[in-house]
Amino acid sequence: MENIAIGERFHRKVLVGADEARRFAAITGDENPIHSDEDFARRSRFGNLVVPGGQLISLMTGLVATHFFQPSGRIGVGLEFSCVAHRAVKAGQEVEISWEVTAVQDEPTLSGTVVTLKGLVSDGQGNTFVTAVTKTLVTDRP
Repeated sequence: MENIAIGERFHRKVLVGADEARRFAAITGDENPIHSDEDFARRSRFGNLVVPGGQLISLMTGLVATHFFQPSGRIGVGLEFSCVAHRAVKAGQEVEISWEVTAVQDEPTLSGTVVTLKGLVSDGQGNTFVTAVTKTLVTDRP
């Protein structure tokens, strides 16, 4: 398996539009009108539709899985995830998801390596929306 180094970083910019936020809220059963009703959202303290928190978490964990995937058969399987929401991301607002490897531990009983990462959703202007920590099993034995 390819080496994974402490300090390794990866990132991706994302923009979740209003229609995507509405669809995600609908398929996950999130009936909070802040995600789907533009009139309600406009009158709220956010002034706009807000991206569901679960959607941001899905984008964050998806980036980790994609980063560790290799066509040779290596995959990343989530073991733990915790996060803190600091601010709402408005629909149509571009943000950057970034991750940094903070620990690497070979786990022969799991046939792989447990990688600990810290993550961040920010806008590049000093605003942090979500901070997170995850542990992922990276293995070539799916």
